[in-house]
Order: sequence, then C-alpha cells, then structure tokens
Amino acid sequence: MGGLVLAIGDSGVCVLHSNTYKLFPKQVQESINSDYSKVKFLNKGINGLTSTAMVSNTHWWKDLSPDLIICTIGANDAVDNGGGAAVSVSDYQTNLETIYQTFLQMNPQVSILFCSAWNANLEKEGQLRPNAAAYITALQSFCTSKSLTYADLSEAWGVTEWDTYTYDDIHPNEDGSLLLHNIVYPIAEDIASSWLSTL
Repeated sequence: MGGLVLAIGDSGVCVLHSNTYKLFPKQVQESINSDYSKVKFLNKGINGLTSTAMVSNTHWWKDLSPDLIICTIGANDAVDNGGGAAVSVSDYQTNLETIYQTFLQMNPQVSILFCSAWNANLEKEGQLRPNAAAYITALQSFCTSKSLTYADLSEAWGVTEWDTYTYDDIHPNEDGSLLLHNIVYPIAEDIASSWLSTL
C-alpha cells in the first residue's frame, strides 16, 4: 500500500446509516486505487461530532500519518436547540486552527481538504441551524488564510433534489455520495498531486 487516506469529522464522512454503499471519502480512495495505486483508507468520522469535541479527543487520531485528509466539521457546531449554537463561530475558528496544526504535526507534508456542509443543512434544517451559513463562511475564510483548497459542497444539489440525493433530506444516499465524490475527487487529485505522483 502506498499511503493513507484519512476521513475525519462528523456524519458528513462517517457511516451513519447504511453499509450497503460507500460514502464519498471511501469512493475517493477507490478512485486513487484505480487511477494510481492501492492506498489504505481509515474513517474516523463520528456522528454528531463538533469541532470542540474533535479538539478534545485528538488522542484517537493524532498518532496517524495520513497522506490525504478529507475533513467535514462544523455542521453540528451550528446546532441551536434554543440556547444558542453548540459552538460559537469564534470558538469554531479557534478549533479549526488547532485541528489544522494537529494535522500538520501528524505529517508536515499531508494534503488537507476541508469540505463544507451541503446545502440540505441550510435549507431543510434552517430552524435547527439558523446560522449555518456563518460556519461555512468561517471555514472558507480559514482555508483562504492558510492557502488551503476548499471543497464547497454547499450547492451540491438543489432544494428540490433532496429526495434524489439524500435518504433523510440531510445525509447523502448512494447517488448523493457519488455526486459529492465527483466534486471532491478532482480537488483531491490537485492538492495531493505530489504524493499521488509517487504511487
């Protein structure tokens, strides 16, 4: 095996619902296997994870040495059950810095791809995450400040396409996972080109 693809974050990357099809990070790994050479894949996603919980539990992922990281984090930070967001935008930005620095400590040459939440989180869950757009903007700004390429999945499908691409109006089904892969894989190829050229 020529390296490691690590998926990490919230239910955007974890197997939340079904083992009958593969989520988009696994599909990215399989595309690398097909187009380059076989690499390992590890999924450290956790349903409901916030950035604060991710920072508080770095012990379960910081000793890995991935070559490509695909990370979705922030959607659960925006959850507001009536007492304010689970994690403030300011704390989210601070947590992103900690997560990023920990990624670099794992492997200084690692290729990092942060992915936004997809638009279902903004439309279907408007009442649960009324300020979700602010977290997507914060993630995009953070990536720009670090010269990181950012995968914007916020308009992967339209509000009339939930039944087509999700199984619960939020999480991607098989077709949705393939659509996300088709957005993410070319970006992953670009940012990880130095590593991929060695496979």
